[in-house]
Amino acid sequence: NVVMRDASFIVCNKGTEHEGLVRVGLPEVAWSTIGGYTTPSKSATRSQKFVTGFARSISQIPQDLLDLADNEAALRLSAANPHLESMAQEFEFMFFNGNTGDNPKGFDGLAAYYNALPVATNNASNQVVSGAAAGSDNTSIWLVRHGEQQTSLLVPKGIPMGIQREDHGQQRDTDGAGGIRFVQEEEFKLHAGVSVADWRANSRIANIDVSKALDGTTDLLDLMVTAYHRARMPKHNYEVENSAFLGAKACWYMNSTIFEALDKQSRNATLHPSLSLSVKEIQGEEVTMFRGLPIRVTDGITNTETLLS
Repeated sequence: NVVMRDASFIVCNKGTEHEGLVRVGLPEVAWSTIGGYTTPSKSATRSQKFVTGFARSISQIPQDLLDLADNEAALRLSAANPHLESMAQEFEFMFFNGNTGDNPKGFDGLAAYYNALPVATNNASNQVVSGAAAGSDNTSIWLVRHGEQQTSLLVPKGIPMGIQREDHGQQRDTDGAGGIRFVQEEEFKLHAGVSVADWRANSRIANIDVSKALDGTTDLLDLMVTAYHRARMPKHNYEVENSAFLGAKACWYMNSTIFEALDKQSRNATLHPSLSLSVKEIQGEEVTMFRGLPIRVTDGITNTETLLS
């Protein structure tokens, strides 16, 4: 799960919910004389409730199959892997697209906050960059800064973070006609949510026309430069160390289709003679980078997003 690998975690302060302060402005600063008085000020914040969601998946393998298997553990693992992959994909989809208005049992993802093009008011829409799409095959690229004061994953108190596996052993299973069989049952659980404490720390490139990205008409690298600055990333290399800024880890997120298009555009010397991707080996893993930040590929970001306006 690429998001969980990058993210920071906060334990909910109200059961399955978290009451947090969202920063909407900075404190005032006053010039003063030596020994003079200064009126105290504080940053502008507002209280916001963030919810978590609970997901579950159950695997059942007939005991008869296990009795015939040469390696019971390997068979059970092969049955568990699709559940783990499916739950990871579902979580990544919710992280970006979750909306409790559509699914009250889930949680609000980033798109619930960055859900409109920039307007005059000072809110999260100012962090949205438009790819100028007009069709139906639309997607987004996200720049997310993970940190307690930026964007965090939530977990209820006493609940481990991540996907949990619980072996329920042999269970009696019945069909609709009253038939009985025995199965080995395993449960997969995930309880999580998202907190956005400072909407200025993230940016979203929305309204990307997938077809135009693939044929090179939409300049993805140029849009990413705009998003990089929109998220107030550090402007000098000496401020960046291991993709960290003010205690936050910053990462790009896009789906596999857009990553392919981006890779091809970055090799186009005519389009971008000096702006390209780089590849680094980090802890034995090959990681593609842009502006010093890792690019994560997740198909939790779809190609069928609704156009923002």
